[in-house]
Amino acid sequence: MVALPGDSFRAIRSLILLPEVSFPKGDTTFGIAVGYYGSILRTIDGGTHWLQIPSGTTRYLKGVCFLDPQNVITVGEYGTILKSTDGGLNWRGDASGTTKHFQSVSFATPNYGWQWGDSGIAMYSTNAGSSWTVYPFSKKFFFPVCASRTRFTGISGSTGISRGLYATTDGGVTWDNRMESIIQKFSVYMHQRQI
Repeated sequence: MVALPGDSFRAIRSLILLPEVSFPKGDTTFGIAVGYYGSILRTIDGGTHWLQIPSGTTRYLKGVCFLDPQNVITVGEYGTILKSTDGGLNWRGDASGTTKHFQSVSFATPNYGWQWGDSGIAMYSTNAGSSWTVYPFSKKFFFPVCASRTRFTGISGSTGISRGLYATTDGGVTWDNRMESIIQKFSVYMHQRQI
């Protein structure tokens, strides 16, 4: 639903599945939601009103993350990566080098982040998403992940043939399965822990 300014009711413009919403750290008023058909919605009042923003794609967007209040990355189907440098008002596509479906993206710092997806695709960036490096992960399917760095613990959920919660404490150099028999994990959030 989209609330229209000045109206005392909520008008339904269309039924769009929006599986992911993100707010910059420390801000509960400004946020971005992404979903089906390349949908991107932006709020500046904590979600009372949402404005649909052109994304330039019709692909399903599944993950979104603020690097800082101005820089936002969203990922989705067929290796789609979109980046905004103006707080989500304008978006441009970035090449991912794959046609696999990304499920999530998360940044531990404004420069260091991970994105994961179907068929074991895992990529990380050390330069705010300007370029991505493939990580040779052997698992089949992944759902939302927490970015990790030496001072962070990251956890990702997986489904499919290899099930479990995978964690890293060394910035993603190694990953350990912490729970062998999880059925499915859809959302895991960043957890900071000093080592």
